[in-house]
Amino acid sequence: MSIEALTYGLMAIYRPELDQLALRKWQPAKLLRELLNIDPGVENPPIFSIQHPNDGTWHQVFEKEKRLSAKWLNKTHNALSSFLHVQMTDPGLDSEEFITAIKTKLDEYCSELETALSSQSWNTMFRDESWSYPCECGTNIVRRKKHVGLDYVFKCSECPRQYDSSTEDGQIKLKLKQIIWRCNLCETDNAFPEYQLTERYLVKCRSCSEPAQIRKEWLFFQKDAQNQPTENETR
Repeated sequence: MSIEALTYGLMAIYRPELDQLALRKWQPAKLLRELLNIDPGVENPPIFSIQHPNDGTWHQVFEKEKRLSAKWLNKTHNALSSFLHVQMTDPGLDSEEFITAIKTKLDEYCSELETALSSQSWNTMFRDESWSYPCECGTNIVRRKKHVGLDYVFKCSECPRQYDSSTEDGQIKLKLKQIIWRCNLCETDNAFPEYQLTERYLVKCRSCSEPAQIRKEWLFFQKDAQNQPTENETR
């Protein structure tokens, strides 16, 4: 459980920077790889120093700190799982050699885990300059500026809402992703939130109240004579 506790503890402080797809993962190594995409330094203890006001000397706040790597977590988690799932009918299960091997490995893992858990900074993170935006669900979506490029999509960690982004005069502007559909009766353009798209869901035109039903459409893709992909609608 210590491996999960360490990983989930880190995940909790990075949670505003993750999306729902990343949060569906539960394996420690896979979660840590998601965090590495956000912060390449997540495997390393933070370096934080304070300067003494009188003599100007610097003092490091965290000393002898340790973080566990994704490679170590994956290897150890798999090994522990294999110990738990050994077949009860295995003839070597009760052998002295097998028991000694497990004890040796467990002692090794415990030593590493104790060092990591005793580190004061095990769940501490210093975030780079970031954008923060309140989702309609009330959750703050946080993204580091270095990751936000052209047409970047902000995804909430707590709900399926997604936002298109743009920057103007150094400020971030987000707009909820929506599907625009035109009413066949009055030709009014209507906006519908993308995250609410559901097969056979009924909506109404905002102008004339004519109902419309959301449906998926099967399409066939082929290459034309110029070897370019084309789209063929079903009839």
